[in-house]
Amino acid sequence: MHPNSPCIDAGANDALESWLTEDYDGTSRTVNGVVDMGPQEYKPIVVPIDFGTIQEAINNANDGDEIIVLPGFYQENVDFLTKNIRLRSLNPFDANIVAQTIIDGNDQGSCISILSGQNDSTLVAGLRLQNGNAKYGGGI
Repeated sequence: MHPNSPCIDAGANDALESWLTEDYDGTSRTVNGVVDMGPQEYKPIVVPIDFGTIQEAINNANDGDEIIVLPGFYQENVDFLTKNIRLRSLNPFDANIVAQTIIDGNDQGSCISILSGQNDSTLVAGLRLQNGNAKYGGGI
């Protein structure tokens, strides 16, 4: 499900059968107190709540997942592997949030590597990249 889908939190809780507590992939049928329309609830992966590092979140993500990085300092080099995922800050349109959501490459290579297997659904937004150091780009 796309994070801007009008189906998110648009279901009718009173129409949900009491025995239907999980969606088709085994996660809770209601997130944020309101059921989504469709067979699966939208639930992004949140760093550092769900995983301590961005790379851990990517390692556990599936194609189509969205990873939201909360404001903080993340000293790591991130590799998208071959996954089509969306990686963004809590609010890519808020300059203060972006300034406070930092991936620091520690001069050890690109901050973010997107090397193979991705398509136009792959996204990076609202992150401050610093101290990347690589032959073909220290940021991404």
